[in-house]
Amino acid sequence: MKKIAIVDDTPVNLKLIDMLLRQSYDIQLYNNGKEFLDALNPAALPDLVILDRMMPAPTGDEVCMQLKSQPLTTAIPVIMCSALSSEVDIDDGLSAGADEYLTKPLDRNDLLEAVDRLI
Repeated sequence: MKKIAIVDDTPVNLKLIDMLLRQSYDIQLYNNGKEFLDALNPAALPDLVILDRMMPAPTGDEVCMQLKSQPLTTAIPVIMCSALSSEVDIDDGLSAGADEYLTKPLDRNDLLEAVDRLI
């Protein structure tokens, strides 16, 4: 079963995304970027990361840039999620290395389509 890491500092967001995906994927939940980065294990990397952009340090942008700068994790697709929805915000998230940018509140169908496309 494919593994998806969900990184968000808001527990309700973790729970909602988990409920949508748990039946089809092995879900790993992380309350912040540091917890996620510290838990990365070369033997058990996620197949996809769903990443909140607006978190305390490290921010979603910083986590994404770190993932994309390491040879071992550069190919892991990242879906960045944020309430920030202007064109500049979306461009900044994609510039940090995200493969997809979804705005909150998340649309269930948009999330499922992005997950299916990237995994």
